[in-house]
Amino acid sequence: MKRTVFTAAIALMIYGANAQSVMIQGGQDLDRKIYFTQVRVGFPITWKGLELEPYGGWLTYAEWKGKDFTNAAPFQDRYDMGTKLSYRGFFIEYNHFCTHGVRSQSRYRYNGNEWNQSASSIIFGYSSKHAFSLD
Repeated sequence: MKRTVFTAAIALMIYGANAQSVMIQGGQDLDRKIYFTQVRVGFPITWKGLELEPYGGWLTYAEWKGKDFTNAAPFQDRYDMGTKLSYRGFFIEYNHFCTHGVRSQSRYRYNGNEWNQSASSIIFGYSSKHAFSLD
């Protein structure tokens, strides 16, 4: 967890001034003592109504080992990157993600999980939220 917090701080220092969208999120499942942190950075570029947004980020899952959030054992990282091209509500998006096991004592307690996976997707869609703008 300390590595994740440190990495997030470095990423925000490097990209914060240039990025148009930065998201940091966390959550937990109290029943299973599992929690996660997520950081995602996007760089939307707009030209004559056409918007291109390359993005990337990572998500780390950890097992809760103590009374505070700094005492945890991470067991899986997920990295994603992609780009989204949109115009008047229509969009096409390419996304790639991969997951990797993280070496910690808790990793070997979750033998049922797949530790190394990757997938890519191409999405075509329409969002009426952005279709007609008065800007």
